[in-house]
Amino acid sequence: MVSLDECDNNQLELTLNKVHGYVALLEELSLKKKLCFKRALNMCLILLKQCRADVNDQNLITLCETLIVPTIQSKDRDNMLLAIECIGLLCLLDKEVFHNYSSIFQRIL
Repeated sequence: MVSLDECDNNQLELTLNKVHGYVALLEELSLKKKLCFKRALNMCLILLKQCRADVNDQNLITLCETLIVPTIQSKDRDNMLLAIECIGLLCLLDKEVFHNYSSIFQRIL
């Protein structure tokens, strides 16, 4: 005969196993998101290194801002360094962007 305590313990173990599975899944998704941002920031960095004149292409600026802002907000150190480097290169190419992001550089320094 199975006691009530054994049923509760079995149920608790099943629930904990499910929770561990969900935690592992969330960690994997977080890592994938981090790696996707890292790849995208590296591509953005390479693109910005190839630019030699004023950036008048709004699509390029939008692309960079779409990657940079979430990365800065995520507090991921590795990707944040890439984002700051992208901001720096972008600021060298466009005065308006420099004025928009100069507060970030002031906070860093």
